[in-house]
Amino acid sequence: MQEKTLEGGIHAALVCSHAYRCNGLLWAARREALLAANFSMKNYESLYEYPKLALFSAIQMSSLELELGRIAPFIAWYQLSWYLITHLRSMQIDIGNLEEDMKKQELVLGCFLLKLNSDDLKTLANLQNGLDDVNLPMARFALLYGLDDIDTLINEGPEDWSIHREKLDEFFNSWKAQLASEEIPNSLAGQTHSYCEFKTTIMGVTYRLKSKNSFGTIAFAEDLLSSIEAALARARWENLAFIIDEIEILVDSSLEGKNPPVLNLEEPYDPNGYKFIWKPDLLDWMSGTHGKQINDYVREFFFKLLLDITIDPIEDLKQEFESWAKEGAFNRAFSFLPTINALKNVIGESNYEIEYWSHPTPSSEI
Repeated sequence: MQEKTLEGGIHAALVCSHAYRCNGLLWAARREALLAANFSMKNYESLYEYPKLALFSAIQMSSLELELGRIAPFIAWYQLSWYLITHLRSMQIDIGNLEEDMKKQELVLGCFLLKLNSDDLKTLANLQNGLDDVNLPMARFALLYGLDDIDTLINEGPEDWSIHREKLDEFFNSWKAQLASEEIPNSLAGQTHSYCEFKTTIMGVTYRLKSKNSFGTIAFAEDLLSSIEAALARARWENLAFIIDEIEILVDSSLEGKNPPVLNLEEPYDPNGYKFIWKPDLLDWMSGTHGKQINDYVREFFFKLLLDITIDPIEDLKQEFESWAKEGAFNRAFSFLPTINALKNVIGESNYEIEYWSHPTPSSEI
């Protein structure tokens, strides 16, 4: 019975992920897919409890990370997807056209790389060997073209490229102009710098989040955005009247920080946005803290957020909160601890860094 319940939960998470994605809520979709991946790969020793569901989850994760323009997480999930494909082949399990989906993802990654400006591309120069190692040879060609390394392309590419330079340019210009290039970002958003930048827009409000480029702060930032999306996805316009159209949020860590950062519901809204300054060991704190405590903390922040950016009476907001609670919206919206643990269990901390994939022969932690 427990096994059937777990399998049903995995299916439910994948369905939720698809629904969120269809509504443009990529961060909420990502979390549901991550939870599905974690539960479907719960038993590593037996080479995964539900390997086919694990593959669906991993492909959904790599696709979402690609749509969000996040290179290192995409590569990690892409590599895991190919590992699962190989495993399913060995079990003679039919995987349909999923291999074709993987090849399409590589083409989309190539579009992304071709869209980047020269400064962003230079920060990825060491990634070319890593792309080859994880079965992304065409994406490596796109990176080389963006870096203007024409000699390598002529030496390694089709014979036409060495004879007719215009054929080479025509190929990459055509690739760059594909429809898929409209569906992905056109910058690295700080992925190779000290701070990353994420954003989401829902109900007319854009949330811009700047996070220190470390695993713990990024994991919190991801879940914060997905919680905002998931909670507001069930909201009713008639009960919310927003007076601010852009919100800035900083997620950082320092020795002066606190686990968790202090929230004061009575403080007026700060036009400079919200600051979550954690201690450097925030990841250990989250892993060792009861999930309800973390979820209650984020729910409290969400309530303050609505108080700050709407003109609705507090009684109306309480009524809306109660309605969401009855519908079970908060149960899925604020599920921090399982998500962060899922990232640690399935992907690992180092795989979240572009530098990890820039090594000539990265060794997988999966």
